[in-house]
Amino acid sequence: MSKQHVPAGSQAGDALAVRAAAASSGRHLRRLPRLGRVHFALAALLLIATVGTAFAQRNTTTLAGRIVDRETRAPIVGAWLAIEGLNRGQRTDDSGRFAFPGLPSGPHRLRAVAIGYNLAKWLLRVEPGGLTHETLEMTPRPVVLDSLQVQTTEDTDWRSPDALARRRSRSVGHFLMREDIDSRQAVTMGDLLQAVPGIVTMCQTGECRTVITRSGRGCTPEWYVDGFPASFAGGPEFPSRFTEAVEVYLNAGDAPLEMQRPGQRCGVIAIWTRRRQ
Repeated sequence: MSKQHVPAGSQAGDALAVRAAAASSGRHLRRLPRLGRVHFALAALLLIATVGTAFAQRNTTTLAGRIVDRETRAPIVGAWLAIEGLNRGQRTDDSGRFAFPGLPSGPHRLRAVAIGYNLAKWLLRVEPGGLTHETLEMTPRPVVLDSLQVQTTEDTDWRSPDALARRRSRSVGHFLMREDIDSRQAVTMGDLLQAVPGIVTMCQTGECRTVITRSGRGCTPEWYVDGFPASFAGGPEFPSRFTEAVEVYLNAGDAPLEMQRPGQRCGVIAIWTRRRQ
C-alpha cells in the first residue's frame, strides 16, 4: 500500500499525529508490569482519600468552652452536657471545661444538667474548619425542703447506712445499691429507674417527670434526698454519679413512717447521696 504524504501543519496531519500518540501511549501502558499498574491504582486511591479527608476537615469544627454559675461565675464541675441528635455527651472537668471535636458545621442544640442547677439549653452555631469557644451559664436552683413532720420511731437514726440495710432486709420496696448503679452506667435518675417495674419517666417539651403506674393510672411520687423531703431537688434528671443508694416504694403505705406524710397517695423514691458518706 502506498503511503500518503500529509503536510505537518494541516488539520489532517494534526489528527494523524494525535492518533499515533494515543496508540503509542496505549502500547506503553500495556507493557507496564502488573505490579506497576497496582501501584498506580493505589496512588490514585490515596489521592482521592487525601482530598476527601481535607474536604471533611474543612466542614467540621470543635465546640469548646466552660460552664459557669450565672451568679458567682464559678466553674460548674461534673455537669453533664449532651448534643441533641448526635448521641454525644460528656462531663465538665475540674475547671468546668468541655470540648466536642469533629462536629459538623451548623446549628447544634446543647443541654446540660447539674446538681443544684436548673436544666439549661442552648442553640449554638459552629462555623466550619475552626474552633468555636463559648462560656455558658447555668442558673442555681435553690433546694426547697418541705416541712418535716417528726415522729418517734424505734429507729432513732433511720438515716444511717445501718438503718438502710435493715429496711432492705425486710424485702419491702425496691433497692438499688452502689454496685447496681455503677454496673448500669446510668447518667440520670430517670435512666436508673428504668430497672424498677412500675416506674415510668415521661418527657414532654423538654421537661421530664417520673410517674408510678398503678392500676392503669399514674401518680407522682414523693422525693427524698438524704432523708429530707425534696420534691424540687430530686427528679429524673438527678445525676446518678452522686447516688449511693435508692429506695423505691410504689405504694405510700409501704414506705417507712419517716417517709409518710398526711394525705400522701403515692409512693416514695428516696435518694441517698455519696457525699453524705
